[in-house]
Amino acid sequence: MSNLFNSVLLVLFGLSMFATVGAAELVFSPATPTVVVGQQITLSVAGTSGEITWTPSKGQIQGAGNQVTYIASAEAGLDVVTALDSEGNVGVVKITVTPQLSQKNTLCTNLNDAQCVLILDKRAAILIHPNGSGSGYNQELAVDFMATYAYNTLQARGYDNDEIYFLSYKPDLDFNDDAQPDYSIVDAPVTLAELRDGTNQPRYITLDDIRKAFEWAKEKGKLEQPLVVIFVDHGLPNELILNPLGTETVTADTFKVLLDDYQNSTNNQVVVILEASHSGTFVPTLSAPNRLIISSTDEELAYVSDYGRTSFLKLYFDNLQRGESFGNSMQPVNYVFATYSWPFNQQRPQMSDNTNIQNLCLNGCWGGLPNILILIPQIPSSQINLGQPIDLTVQTNISNVGMKQVWASVITPEIANQRNEQGYSLQPAPYVYLAPSDMPNTYNGSFDKFNTPGEYVITFKAEDNNGFITDAPPITLTVVGEGLTHARFDATSNIVHIPAVTVGTDIYQADLLVRQFEPEIILEVDMNSLKPADDTTSVGYSNFTPSTGEVYIPLLEVPNATGGMDTYSVTLQLEPQTSPLQFKVKAIK
Repeated sequence: MSNLFNSVLLVLFGLSMFATVGAAELVFSPATPTVVVGQQITLSVAGTSGEITWTPSKGQIQGAGNQVTYIASAEAGLDVVTALDSEGNVGVVKITVTPQLSQKNTLCTNLNDAQCVLILDKRAAILIHPNGSGSGYNQELAVDFMATYAYNTLQARGYDNDEIYFLSYKPDLDFNDDAQPDYSIVDAPVTLAELRDGTNQPRYITLDDIRKAFEWAKEKGKLEQPLVVIFVDHGLPNELILNPLGTETVTADTFKVLLDDYQNSTNNQVVVILEASHSGTFVPTLSAPNRLIISSTDEELAYVSDYGRTSFLKLYFDNLQRGESFGNSMQPVNYVFATYSWPFNQQRPQMSDNTNIQNLCLNGCWGGLPNILILIPQIPSSQINLGQPIDLTVQTNISNVGMKQVWASVITPEIANQRNEQGYSLQPAPYVYLAPSDMPNTYNGSFDKFNTPGEYVITFKAEDNNGFITDAPPITLTVVGEGLTHARFDATSNIVHIPAVTVGTDIYQADLLVRQFEPEIILEVDMNSLKPADDTTSVGYSNFTPSTGEVYIPLLEVPNATGGMDTYSVTLQLEPQTSPLQFKVKAIK
């Protein structure tokens, strides 16, 4: 109200000045601006003299001088912005603030009446996004990406802002990739408007915040579509972590109480999607009639690479975006994980459904969105020599004007084996941006960082102008060459020599003595041999995951009867309460 009063005074003051002296004409650009609620535009004014005072009646002004940023309020309607310079020259520009655009009408133009009715059904979703910082490379950014990707998928499938309760530790998230935070997106615990006006400061999510989210959902009443609840962050067995300190969590039993209370009050169906390590431990507890539970993994780790762009959530939501059912969307993810090398081929997403909710689709089974990308990759060979460069080529079904960027992500043997306790890579995965070629819808590039023999997984990816990323099926490339020391078995001494094993951010070397071969193979650590690795550049890495007690040896050399060498990949499992430490062979292939 005070802003409006000041604007009126400034206008009257300007008119009186104009009556007594010849006032300069101020010219605004744009002259008739329009902006969506919560969004921002650049305003400029010409013809001024000296310093300028900008005064909006509703929104906010950031910056100073002749060019500023105008941020619309959350209220649609007309806003009046006044500019007054030091000579008393005044100008007024009227800004039309439009409601948040809905995808429903756009989607309905491509559907028949029966399909459109599905989109217009009553729906609701809760998206829980705690602070995901950790020791992984850009781990927080990866969690942020997965959360915003889930939100954008909901919107693309017809969910409006007021149908999504977004609970995020970060009120200034950027959703449309314009390098600017977005209003009207984050609902709690602190909104962007509260952050900007100083009312509240960002904080960690609490259990009470989640309870309030379910109260919001109950106020929505009876829904035609299941309530969708999404959690994106880190987990422990039977716990979801709400802050990086681990001081507050949601247990499986507490989550069950929240779901039971909601369904007892509304009788609505519920779909729960959990992207977190050990999230499969929630499935037995949360399972109930009229409830579909989906977890990114079983009781083990969930793995993430390429800033979250290689993850269960990203792959699963891609399938939901294409119009696949909740159940059918799991099958392509399992196929892709099986195609990857370690550790993704160890990940086992879980699903529990007691009422065939898995046959439903996200916001109705009316098909996929238009202009879905298809990628056709080309690699000259599946096996190359150490240090040999290769050409990377991919074709798309959409012209260059519909593409934002195209690249290839590479998971090297070192990247694959260096993971933290939450499944995130400790090093950045290499990637190559591909440039448009002379051929239509074709992109080219090259990669030459094949510095270590072993398996490399190359995934071609493309982002369209709507921010959605399409993956081609991953391609495994074998790099061969001399000079790398792998784990090896010495048949004379019955010792397995491991030249480098990662434990978090540390790298050790160790010898394991085979104590027995039958009925199962038991190995014991020679504690005198356990020390920081002497060489970390020309050795093949193994990996120890403390949370699971597993050692993964991607390549173990074993001499054969002909004098040659056979190679195996081996997973060892730590035996509890053993001293010296003992392992049994869990898997070998």
